[in-house]
Amino acid sequence: MTLGRYWVKLSEFVDINPRTSLPKGTEAEFVPMEALNPQRRYVKTYPKKKYSGGTKFINGDTLFARITPCLENGKISQFISDSNLPAFGSTEYWVLRAKEGVSDPSYVYYLAKSELLRRPAEKSMVGASGRQRAQIESIQDIDIGNVSLDEQKKIAGALSAYDDLIENNSKRIEKLEAMACLLYRHYFEVPEATDWEELPLSEALLVHRGKSYKGTELSETQGLPFVNLKCVNRGGGFRKDGLKLFTGAYKQNQRVERGDLVMAVTDMTQERMIVARVARVPSLDGGSGVISMDMVKLEPKEGVSKDYLYAMLRWSRFSDEVKNHANGANVLHLLPARITDYSLPMPPQALQRGFAEKISPLFDLIDNLQLKNEALAKARDLLLPRLMSGEIDV
Repeated sequence: MTLGRYWVKLSEFVDINPRTSLPKGTEAEFVPMEALNPQRRYVKTYPKKKYSGGTKFINGDTLFARITPCLENGKISQFISDSNLPAFGSTEYWVLRAKEGVSDPSYVYYLAKSELLRRPAEKSMVGASGRQRAQIESIQDIDIGNVSLDEQKKIAGALSAYDDLIENNSKRIEKLEAMACLLYRHYFEVPEATDWEELPLSEALLVHRGKSYKGTELSETQGLPFVNLKCVNRGGGFRKDGLKLFTGAYKQNQRVERGDLVMAVTDMTQERMIVARVARVPSLDGGSGVISMDMVKLEPKEGVSKDYLYAMLRWSRFSDEVKNHANGANVLHLLPARITDYSLPMPPQALQRGFAEKISPLFDLIDNLQLKNEALAKARDLLLPRLMSGEIDV
């Protein structure tokens, strides 16, 4: 490809927001915005829902978040499904579909990830602060280059090598978490648990509230990692793509580092899939971060294993019971007292220690795989613009 030889418009190269038939009431795969992970190419589907509205797409389509801050955070993914039936998701997606014989679906995804499309889309945003949306006119007539189908496949193949490794590592992480869950149940969901002393969680942990902040204390370029509501997966677990950067003052008990436990006490979803869910803080840039007011830090008391505490909060009935105490019309709020008032049979310290010895290596493996994925994503993102511009041939 010759650098600077641009003459094909995006609208000639892909179908933008193509018409897709999906009758209302049809059960179909659903992809919410939070399913898009900037680090992973492929988007996971959620359980089927009855279609009543939303953006429709099919296997192989690229989903491009058009709303702030999702676009700036790089929420662009390729939808992959075993089904040939249409799926649907957020109304805040643009859909880019490869044209048969003209464009390769994988290349279309990498084109969407490139600055060639993202930068003009970001510059076109209009609307109220916090709800700004990019304008489709900003990208549809962009000159994207004269790249043959064979060359597209070569470029996509070179970049896919990184994403395939990321995907394999991510699947290994999922399997390790499943193993950790089974290990927890093997140790603690046992008949003898009925003989353990029932204690409130106030006897096992301390709860520290997060930092109330102003928008001016957040930065795009500097500061400490800011652990907020977007860092908690549906059902629990940590997602690094939700991190922000914080420049303000904070209390020492609002500081977190690798291995610390945090919990969401706010939820924007009425399904209550975030509130009362725990996450284990991974390695952070600079070694530590700060938690926002939507989170609490959970500090185990002396004699209580942090690994046991995390596993219990993640895989026991705790979340499903405590989340029902969250109140609010549009935003759900959970009082920290609802966490500490919760009672459960407390296993002996020796059993907690034995469990920690078994599960700690699994958590270390998970952390290492996540770090490998970050390194792979950085390498891919360095290579992407050079391949897309023609600076490097394949």
